[in-house]
Amino acid sequence: MRIGNRSSSNFYRVYQKDKEINYSVYSEIMDGLQFELELKKEGIKSFQEFLFANQIEEFEERLTQHFFNQSGKYFVLNFCYTDWLAKTLRKIIEKPKWNPGLVTDYLGKSEFNSFADKEYFFQVLQFLSFIRNLKGIKQFVDDQIYYLIEFPVADFQQFLGRNSKSSYQRSKLLDFLTSLQTLPPLIEKFSDIEFRSSVMFPLFKLRKQGRSWVLRVAIGEQLYFYNYPFIFSDSLLYFQNKSDLIVKLEIIQVFSTNSLTN
Repeated sequence: MRIGNRSSSNFYRVYQKDKEINYSVYSEIMDGLQFELELKKEGIKSFQEFLFANQIEEFEERLTQHFFNQSGKYFVLNFCYTDWLAKTLRKIIEKPKWNPGLVTDYLGKSEFNSFADKEYFFQVLQFLSFIRNLKGIKQFVDDQIYYLIEFPVADFQQFLGRNSKSSYQRSKLLDFLTSLQTLPPLIEKFSDIEFRSSVMFPLFKLRKQGRSWVLRVAIGEQLYFYNYPFIFSDSLLYFQNKSDLIVKLEIIQVFSTNSLTN
């Protein structure tokens, strides 16, 4: 069975194929159906940039979802040969939408010597959560990829539930944002004779645009596309006072530590 033209961007085929299954003491040949989607030309362009940028997980996820979406258009789902497709599409549709909750998976290893350290780390998590919703422009410095993102400072203030018109709050927020450039560089070791050290926030540019302050930030790809397994409730995104922050940070650490050990 063929769907589409062989030279088209999406060419789908279904055919019989034998598969050898090896067990511990014997093997057998099983007959089955092969569902195959071949991408070319314009069809592959929207995926190849993730492969070239070595974002393998993102590349595989987008390619896999495209395969299932195309399959769902072509086949009847209430059929014995497409039960696998119906099951997978159901999972994709029911996948929860993004919420602005805190994100991380390395908190179990974090150590804080003072309340100021805890507050600063909490603010870093808030910022990483905020930029997940921003579209960046890809730039290269040698083989290191950075993403330029731009946003009004007032938007970040509102995201944190603060008064966007308060110059005092804005000043404190800018102090925090500029301090991100003091974070230690990310060191990636490739071999015994080579390593790479990359600054994660090489650029901060603040300018007045009308009545608003707009911030332009360059952020390393490793943080911008950080793969995290946790999406915490947005109730943990904000804190009212010192005690509230300490309790919420403890909750996040407990969940992170348990997930890492499981």
